[in-house]
Amino acid sequence: MDTFIGFALGVLTVGLLWLLRAKLAKVAAAPGSTTPNNASTPGDAPLAQLQRMTAELDAVGEASAHPKDLVDNETFRKAVALMRSDAVPIATVADYANGANWMLSAVAYAALCERTDGAEIASTLTAGFRHVRPWPLHFALQYVLGLAERPPVGALLLQCPEWWADNIVVPSLFAEHFAQRLEIGDEIGFGDALRTLQPKDVESAEAVLRNIQHPSATQMLEQLSRWRTATLDRPFLQSFGRFWEADLDQQLLVEHEAISDQIAIADSCIHHVPPRSILAVGDPRTGKSAFLRLLAARCMEQGWSVFEAGAASLMAGQEYIGQLEERLRRIATELAAEKRVLWYVPDLLQLAMSGAHRSQAASILDQIFPAIASGKIIVLSETTSSGLTNILQRKPALRSAVEIVRLRPLGEPQLQKLVSDFSVRMTEVLGIDVADGTTDAAIHMARYYLGSDQMPGAVLDLLKLGAQHAVANGATQLEREHLLATLSQQTGMPRSVLDDRERVDLGEMREFFSRRVIGQREAVDAVVDRIAMLKAGLTDPTRPIGVFLFAGPTGTGKTELAKTLAAYLFGAADRLVRLDMSEFQHPEATRKILGEAHEPDTESLTQRIRKQPFAVVLLDEFEKAHPSIWDLFLQVFDDGRLTDAAGRTADFRHTIIILTSNLGATAHQSAGLGFAPNASAFSNEQVMRAVNQSLRPEFVNRLDNVIVFKPLTRDLMRGILAKELQRVVERRGLRHREWAIEWESSALEFLLDKGFSPAMGARPLKRAIDQHVLAPLAATMVEHRIPEGDQFLFVRSDGNAIQVEFVDPDAPSGPSALEAAPEEETGPTVQRIALRSEGTAEEFEVLDAATAQYRALPDRSDWQALHTRLVGEMAASDFWDREDRHRVLARYALMDRVGAAMSTAMRLHDRLARSATGKQRYSRDLATRLAQQLVTIEQGVADVLADAPQEVVLAVQPALDHAADASQHGEWCARLIDMYRQWARLRRMQLSEHVVAGATTPWLVVGGFGAHRILSGESGLHVLEKGPNDDERNRTVARVRVAATPLTSATRKEYALAAALDAAGAASTVVRRYRLSPSPLVRDARQGWRTGRAELVLAGHFDVIPQLSSEASTA
Repeated sequence: MDTFIGFALGVLTVGLLWLLRAKLAKVAAAPGSTTPNNASTPGDAPLAQLQRMTAELDAVGEASAHPKDLVDNETFRKAVALMRSDAVPIATVADYANGANWMLSAVAYAALCERTDGAEIASTLTAGFRHVRPWPLHFALQYVLGLAERPPVGALLLQCPEWWADNIVVPSLFAEHFAQRLEIGDEIGFGDALRTLQPKDVESAEAVLRNIQHPSATQMLEQLSRWRTATLDRPFLQSFGRFWEADLDQQLLVEHEAISDQIAIADSCIHHVPPRSILAVGDPRTGKSAFLRLLAARCMEQGWSVFEAGAASLMAGQEYIGQLEERLRRIATELAAEKRVLWYVPDLLQLAMSGAHRSQAASILDQIFPAIASGKIIVLSETTSSGLTNILQRKPALRSAVEIVRLRPLGEPQLQKLVSDFSVRMTEVLGIDVADGTTDAAIHMARYYLGSDQMPGAVLDLLKLGAQHAVANGATQLEREHLLATLSQQTGMPRSVLDDRERVDLGEMREFFSRRVIGQREAVDAVVDRIAMLKAGLTDPTRPIGVFLFAGPTGTGKTELAKTLAAYLFGAADRLVRLDMSEFQHPEATRKILGEAHEPDTESLTQRIRKQPFAVVLLDEFEKAHPSIWDLFLQVFDDGRLTDAAGRTADFRHTIIILTSNLGATAHQSAGLGFAPNASAFSNEQVMRAVNQSLRPEFVNRLDNVIVFKPLTRDLMRGILAKELQRVVERRGLRHREWAIEWESSALEFLLDKGFSPAMGARPLKRAIDQHVLAPLAATMVEHRIPEGDQFLFVRSDGNAIQVEFVDPDAPSGPSALEAAPEEETGPTVQRIALRSEGTAEEFEVLDAATAQYRALPDRSDWQALHTRLVGEMAASDFWDREDRHRVLARYALMDRVGAAMSTAMRLHDRLARSATGKQRYSRDLATRLAQQLVTIEQGVADVLADAPQEVVLAVQPALDHAADASQHGEWCARLIDMYRQWARLRRMQLSEHVVAGATTPWLVVGGFGAHRILSGESGLHVLEKGPNDDERNRTVARVRVAATPLTSATRKEYALAAALDAAGAASTVVRRYRLSPSPLVRDARQGWRTGRAELVLAGHFDVIPQLSSEASTA
């Protein structure tokens, strides 16, 4: 027990010491507890004495029950005397008065009551009155009472902190001060202290006044109540709305004679008792907002304020149910008419449709309507005629509660006068002159491109934006060019279309569309013709610019043409508004077009067109929509307008509407009698027949044109492939790499094989590019298995897959497989450069000449004649019934492939020319590839002119039946097959292998330029000699058989290949004899050459050995 008592006494002692130390630290930290900075002044002695008295003063203060108890205290009086001394500067006294030590603060205020210089710091002390504690407050009020120029007592109260209201001494001190003020004849009030305050700033003062037991306190509370009634709580209102200020738009407003009387009537309604709200009604852009702004400007000149907040602003930031209702109740108080404030609501219909929820059935308009009807608040708002009808259906009493001002469209003379006055006002406000004829041009442009029923708003906005554009470009005069630039920016249309003075090259326009939509000349012509009509001003201004039905097979460019039209006519592909009509198969789907009445801002078609009226509307697969959806669009096609569920009108007159359909696209593919398919060709008639059968006549009659898209042929697909590959190169992953990509013809043909489908159009082509090119390339890129820096990418195919070869143009070329072969000094040729390049200027001259020769190929008379003949044959009415149609198509496609190969050669030539160094050295790799490409083209041209087959099947089998030597014969056949396999790869041929039952080696199907002409020479016996020629046992003989593959759908089937080989027969003449040891020798009996480079022959170079002049000698 003793231990516990000792422990408790110890804790108590420590606690008392800690409290004493804290008290001393507080005194030391007070401004009055340290010597002021001016320590060298004569006041050092009084202040030093005052410091020594601090603890004693604190004790006196703690012992007092009321501030008056200090007056007669000897210690306090002594401290006051020290502070009253002239040795203490008046600024030091002010520091103590506002200090944190409340007893020293009381001493300072008591001393100021007796000092003759106390008035000098009155403004400083009264400005910091909020920091005064209760005991010093008694002496502070006595100090104020003694001033000759006393601040209003309300000004002191307005500074009070919140805790004054809870203190029992403060109210009594002010009650006594009120009585003293009245005795000396002062008026109790706030003076002008309330002028800069907001309602929330007086809440603490009101709380103190309610606790003061004095009649003056009641009077001051009444003053605050009246002040609150006449004062706007701007911070609250500006938390969700804004107050109007005089701005540039306000200065540009023109009060024209057509609305002067209406403004006067509306102004009288506002000043009526009780006041009436104003609702301006009119079509879009007829001047409703300008009318209300002019009206507000009149009121603002008379001291009124204008507050703006719409439905969206009122509902913004809602966190809990009931918050909106609370805000509306407070708004009704804050925007009271007696405060001379007008409430501008941009769209009254939005108020009528917003605010209702599960717990509140009343809309925002319903909740504020009593205040509107009684004149407690004054609302300025606007709506359209259809919007007014909708509002009155919801709230019929509104008709008598507000003043409805209907604004009519201006007549032509009134419009001319307004535009003229507006141009004068622009000159006054903006300091920019308006050139002669500019206002007439503005009216013409606005009426034609922005809508004749959008006046005068459209033309005034055009002039205003044009003036801003002129000022931004440093011009001092507004001219027609500035209006055109502004209009182009507004609509997205090119200036060449907008400016009727500028000539448009329709041929160039057709070329623009034809480059993007390949093979659809009729569709391109229809679109170009419509754009020409728009530029010429010949389109019907009451309907959309154009309504087209694009019909035809899928993947033929219907959507692509719509995108291209949006990009050309309106400046961006995102101006295309696309609806998948397969989602509109039920009548309820109309909400996606018209929106919903209770959710007017949904992304419906009408809402999107209101936001951007200059657009291309694409109704994809229109035939799949419900008939009620068709009926909905009848008025759009006829009148260019559509009214949504909320009663608002969307203007479609500046749109081009495109419907797409696949109706009748496959009618020609229907089966014929029996098992034979119907081979009839696609025709426009089959599509038109299906369209007329599916769509009602009144619907078809509202279409400007039905355009049939033709199925794509393989040569057209080649152009589309080139366009898609160019887009691939422009993608982000490739655009910033230092790569030059070259697509070889083998790669193009491979992608066409994988991606071309007459039934599916161009869409499978994109999938083929993704699958066979981009996916493997992406895997290589993300795994960082690609070389760094500048690279040439050569993309080719062997018929089975796409291969990509990276070539560094700055790296030294490796040795060629043929470099060791001796050569006579006869100068470079294309064939020798293809085998081995040195990158010399002499070689470049040879390649340049050869390239120029083939560049002129399309202009050669024999080439043109053949092209004309093939086109004529394909255009014949009986072409698709002819047995030779496959051969004609293959030859025409071959000509196109030669042209594509020439394009590749041209690009290689340009890159080779750019690779030249200062020493006239060229890239050896590029020179070799260009030479190889030229050799390939030479073979292709020869194939075209000779009508040679493009694909062959090659088989190798033992020629003699020696069972004992079966293994040797099999090895020799395999080696020959490998020779042809390597040859196909070296020559960039398309190669596929077919394992056939009973065959010693696989059959090779080889396709490419020169494949048939070169390999047909290999048909016959190939003899491997291992000893004396007269001994049959020293020879292994293989027979090579070559046949052109049939031009049918069964080209790659084994039975078709076997039939072709059987039809070609088995040649028994010796083609070539091979000796591999001891001294290698190859003798070609058919061409009459021999060479000791047997390894080169078997490596696949058998066709170029004759080019090595000294090595290959005449046999």
